Amino acid sequence: MNRAFQIVYFLARMFSIPAFNVLTLTVGIHLFGKENWGEYISVSIWVFLISFLAKWSGQTHIIREFSQNPSQIFTIFYSNFIERSVFLSLTLLLFLFTSYNVAIASTLLVILIYVYNSLENLLVYFQKFKTQIVIEIIGFLSLLVGLLAIHSYDLESVIYVFAVSFLFRIIMAAFAIQLPKTKPNLKVNFQNLYKTFPFFLIGFSGWLASKIDLYIVSFYFSKVKLAEYQLFITCFLMVQSLSGLALIPFYKHLYRLPQYVIAKINQNIRFLALPLVGFASLLIWLALENYYSIGYPVLYYILAACASLASFYYSVTALQLYRTNKEKKMVLIGFLTIGIQSLVTLILIQLLNVLGVLLSILIAQWLYLFLINREIKKI
Repeated sequence: MNRAFQIVYFLARMFSIPAFNVLTLTVGIHLFGKENWGEYISVSIWVFLISFLAKWSGQTHIIREFSQNPSQIFTIFYSNFIERSVFLSLTLLLFLFTSYNVAIASTLLVILIYVYNSLENLLVYFQKFKTQIVIEIIGFLSLLVGLLAIHSYDLESVIYVFAVSFLFRIIMAAFAIQLPKTKPNLKVNFQNLYKTFPFFLIGFSGWLASKIDLYIVSFYFSKVKLAEYQLFITCFLMVQSLSGLALIPFYKHLYRLPQYVIAKINQNIRFLALPLVGFASLLIWLALENYYSIGYPVLYYILAACASLASFYYSVTALQLYRTNKEKKMVLIGFLTIGIQSLVTLILIQLLNVLGVLLSILIAQWLYLFLINREIKKI
């Protein structure tokens, strides 16, 4: 029973990430308007890019290190924390395209996100999934209270409110983990960054695939259009994430299951895909057009839904490739589709605007499906 609860808490934690992103967007737009929130988005995308780069090898690798060396968990944690801190120097770039005060606020936010992401690795290792959910809820509520307290929109104030919400998360996470008070035995070796570069590429290719369109449109769209587009695409990213959530209970055993069982899991996920994506897309359309009036044609929702469908068809196949040590192939396929998507987006956005961006996402998603299906046949 405890194991079942752990899985439920983990699923809830994973789903809460895109859900809170959508809620944050809706609250921000509601309180400050699309144009002002678009200004925040144009800065935050770079804040979160630096934060992601500072994760480097990611959660999967560091947790594997913890598992292989359980007696040295905190030595590994602090050493890894110091090694990755060199990437915080990237915050200096923020001073090149934002005002000094905004850059200072953004740098503070990056540092706090860095600390929380590091502590989150320990929360996951110790399987404190219920605690994570509580932390995220309280963090979001503190963010909501902070945003409501801003009487007149100010970009610096909004960034500082986000920083405070992460400070609350850090305090709660540190209390839950109970970090040792004794001085850790550090084994800092910056060559580890080079050794873990392949793990970074795996995570970065997946992250970039879901974000590259937003970075491109930020150069072409007005602040209002940028806010509308991010709200729209974030909703469909939440739908897309459901394909991964459906597989989480099988992650540990998937590589040991007989082929016919894997085929059955794959068949069931694909069977659920169309009604699930269709129903979710209908809800998104009703919410965005009736409440936010973003004015997107039905065709845009159909294209985004079709792009989301692809993830349900390749989720099991992609996991099988990882389980058969095909990480390099997955990275190559990932960056190939990102490159094609970027090129198509840059061409079509100038001709078709939002429609061009959605077409490029659709092409990239189904191309990715085709390439990994071709790769799995070689096994």
